Amino acid sequence: MSKFFGAGAADRDAVLRPVDDLDVGQIWRAIMARRLWIIIPTVLACVAAVVAVNLMAPRYTAETRVILQNGDNFYTRPGGAQELQGQIDSEAVQSQVQLIMSRDLAREAIRKLDLTNNPLFNNPDASIGLVRRVMNALGVRGEAPRINPEEQALDIFAQQLQVFQVGKSRVLAIEFTSEDSDLAARIANTVAELYIALQQTVKQEAARSASEWLASNIEPLRKRVAEAEARVEDFRAKTGLLLGSGTATLPTQQLADLSAQLAASRTAQSDAQAKANMIRSMLGSGNLLEIPDVANNDLVRRLTEQRIALRTQLALESRNLLPEHPRIKELNAQLADLDSQIRLAAERAVRAFESDARLAGSRVDSLVAAINTQKQVAVDANENEVKLRALELDARSEREQLEGFLAKYREAQVRDSRDAAPADARIVSRAVAPSVPSFPKKIPIILIATLATFALTFVGVLSLELVSGRATVAREEESYGPVAAPMTQATQEPFLTLPAPIDAEFRDVGAQQAPSPGSSPGSSGTFDVILSKLALPENNERGRRLFVAEATVAAGNTDMARALARHLSRRARVVLINLVANRDADFDEPGLTDLVTEHAGFSDVLGREAGSRLHVMAHGTQPSEVLVRDPDAIALSLSALDQTYDWVVCGLSPGLDPAILGAFASRTDGSVLVAREGESEEATLSAYQNLQELGAQNIVVAVTPAEDDGPLHRAA
Repeated sequence: MSKFFGAGAADRDAVLRPVDDLDVGQIWRAIMARRLWIIIPTVLACVAAVVAVNLMAPRYTAETRVILQNGDNFYTRPGGAQELQGQIDSEAVQSQVQLIMSRDLAREAIRKLDLTNNPLFNNPDASIGLVRRVMNALGVRGEAPRINPEEQALDIFAQQLQVFQVGKSRVLAIEFTSEDSDLAARIANTVAELYIALQQTVKQEAARSASEWLASNIEPLRKRVAEAEARVEDFRAKTGLLLGSGTATLPTQQLADLSAQLAASRTAQSDAQAKANMIRSMLGSGNLLEIPDVANNDLVRRLTEQRIALRTQLALESRNLLPEHPRIKELNAQLADLDSQIRLAAERAVRAFESDARLAGSRVDSLVAAINTQKQVAVDANENEVKLRALELDARSEREQLEGFLAKYREAQVRDSRDAAPADARIVSRAVAPSVPSFPKKIPIILIATLATFALTFVGVLSLELVSGRATVAREEESYGPVAAPMTQATQEPFLTLPAPIDAEFRDVGAQQAPSPGSSPGSSGTFDVILSKLALPENNERGRRLFVAEATVAAGNTDMARALARHLSRRARVVLINLVANRDADFDEPGLTDLVTEHAGFSDVLGREAGSRLHVMAHGTQPSEVLVRDPDAIALSLSALDQTYDWVVCGLSPGLDPAILGAFASRTDGSVLVAREGESEEATLSAYQNLQELGAQNIVVAVTPAEDDGPLHRAA
C-alpha cells in the first residue's frame, strides 16, 4: 500500500545507529606515553645483538668448482667411437652431488687430512647434549656414551660440507665452512681431488674386471672355434665338397666347366657347318676366290698365282698369235688345269668343314651326357653343402666372437692404468683461503634483531591499547533501512483532506513536527524518512533504482531528484538521469538520447557534478521521441548502470511522453511523487493514478512547500 506524507520534517532518530571508530589521536598518545616500553627493549636488543655478533667465532667458507664433462676423447674411446651427446642430464648432475656428499668420500678426506686429530673435528664436549652439559655443571654426572672419533669427525664434516649445482649448468660448487680459513680451502680442494680420483678408480676397476672376465672366456672360446672349424673340414672331406677356384666346390665348378665346353662345341659345330654350306653354294656360282677360307689356303694361293701368271702370258702371246696357234692352245689348257685344281681344293675345304661339324656334333653329344651325369652329382652335393654352410656359419660366429673378445681384451688391458682412464669431471676453480668470514653477518643480524624487537614491542603496546577500549570512539551512522521505532500519534494525523476512499490510503507521516534546535528544515533526515518509507528490498546483485517525478506539468523540474541523489552520493555511488520536457531548452550536452541512439558511449554521457560525488546523465542532444522508438534500449541502459552504481535515480518531469514515463516507472524499485503545497488535490490524485497505470510500484507522495525557499529547494 502506498503512503502519502509531508516532507517538511523527519524523525532522525529512526535512522541512526551507534558504531565505533578508531581514535587515531588516542592511539598516538598511548604510544607516546609508553614509548619507553618500545625504546628500552629495542636498545637492549641492539646492544645484545652487537655483543653477540662480536663474541661469535667467525666462520669462513671456501669454494671449489668442478665441471662435469666426458673425459674420453677420440683416442681414448674404445675403437674411436663417436662421443655420446647429452649423456649428462639434470638427474645425473644430482647423482654426482650425492656422490660427493657420501660418507665414504668424507671418510677418505678425513683420513688424508688427519682430521681426527684436529680439535675442530675431535672435541669431546661437542658430542654431549645440552641436558648432559647442565647435569655436568650441577655435578650430576652420568656415564657419557662413547663415540668413535672418526664418527664424530664424520658428523661435523657432513654438517659443514655443502655441494650444489650452480644454476642450470653442469658445474658443481663444493663449499666447506670452518673456523680455520686455510683448513676450509684445503678440505674443499681435497674433496674435489678425491672425487676425480674416485671416478678414475671406478673406470680403472671397471676395465680391470672386464679384462679378467674376458680372459676367463677367451680360452674356452678358442677351443670351441677350433672344434667348429675341424667339424667343417671333416664334413667337407667326407662329402667331397672340396673347394675349387674361389669359393665354389669341385662338383659345382666341374659342372660349370662342362657347360662352358658344351657351349664352345656347339658354337664350333655351327660355325663349321655354316662355312661348308657357304663354300658349297659358292662352288656353283664359280666365285671360289671370294670365299675367305678358300682364298687363304696355301695351295689355292699358289694356284691362283700361277693362274695369274698364265693369264698374263696368254695376254702377251695373244697380241702376236691367233687363237688356233698351238702356243695359245697350250696356255689355255694349262689355265683350265689350274681352274680344276682350284675347284678340287675348294671341294676338299668343304669336306674338311663338314668333317669338323660332324666332329663338333659328336663332342656336343658327349658333353651333354657328361653334364647330365654331373648334374646328378651336383644335386647330391647341394644337400651336403647346406649342412656344410650351417657348420661354417657356426664356426664363423664363434670366430667373430673370439676376435671381438680379443679386441676388447686388448683395449681393457690398455685402459687398466690410471692415466688411460680420464675422469668425467675436472676442477675449474680451486678454493683459496677466504679473508672475509661468511658468518656472522654483523650488520644484517643487528638490524634484524633491532627491527624485530621494535615491531614486537610496538604491536604489544598497540594491542594493549585496543584491548582496553580507550582507542575507540562512538558515533552514529545513518541507515536506509526501515524505521524500527513506532510512529507517534502526531505523525499519523492527516495533512490533506482527500475524498474517500483515497483518504484511507494516503496519509501524512511527518505532519508539522517541530524541528530540533540546530537542525535546518532541509536536513538529511527528510530524505532518510522518504527512503525508510519506500522500504526497498535488499538486492546484492545490482543497484537500486528510484523514479522521481513532479505531480503537475506546470512544475516541470527535477529539483527533488537532484537533491535526493546528492544526499545518497555522500555514502554510495549514485548516478542521476535528468530528463525534462522543456522543448525550448537547448540540449547541447550528450546524454541518454545519444546513448540510446548509439551516438555516444557511457564515458561520453556520464559526468561528475562539481562539488559532489554525484554522477549525472543529461537529456542528450537528440529529441525525446527516440526513447519511444526503442523502449528496450532504456532497460538495457538501466541494467548497465545498476551494475556499476549503488543507486540509479531517474528524475523525469511529467511533461514527457507517457510511454517514456512508463518505460522508466515500470523498471524501478520505488517511485517518489513530488507535490507542491497549494496545488489541487485532484491534480495530485490524478498524477498518482497515472503512475499506477504506468506500472510504478511502491509509490511515496512527498508534499513540499510552494515557496522557492522550501526545505527541498534549500537541500538541493
